[in-house]
Amino acid sequence: MMNGFMMWMSGSELNIFSIMITGMTIMGPLKAIADVNKTMKTDAPELAGELQRAKALYVLMNVVGLLVALYKCYSMGLLPTSTSDWVDSTPQVPLEFASGSFYP
Repeated sequence: MMNGFMMWMSGSELNIFSIMITGMTIMGPLKAIADVNKTMKTDAPELAGELQRAKALYVLMNVVGLLVALYKCYSMGLLPTSTSDWVDSTPQVPLEFASGSFYP
C-alpha cells in the first residue's frame, strides 16, 4: 500500500526519484519472497496447513506488488517492449557488394 502510493506520487516521468522508488518496489517483493520461510517460521506442527495457505497468500501479494512495479517500469519506458529497442542485436544486411579483383 505504501509502495503503491509512493509510485503514484513519483509520477511516470524518468528521473532519479522515480527510478529509486521503482527499484525499491521491485527489490522489496523479491526479498520478501526469498525470505518467506524465515518470515513465516512457527514451532507448532498443528498449524502446518494454515501456515501453507498464509505463505501462499503472502507470496501472491508480493507477486502482485512486483507486477505493479513492472507496470511502472513499462509506463516509464524502461522495459524493452518495441522492436526499436532490439535494433543493435539484429544482423546487418550489407546494401552493397564489392569484389576484390582488380583489372589493369
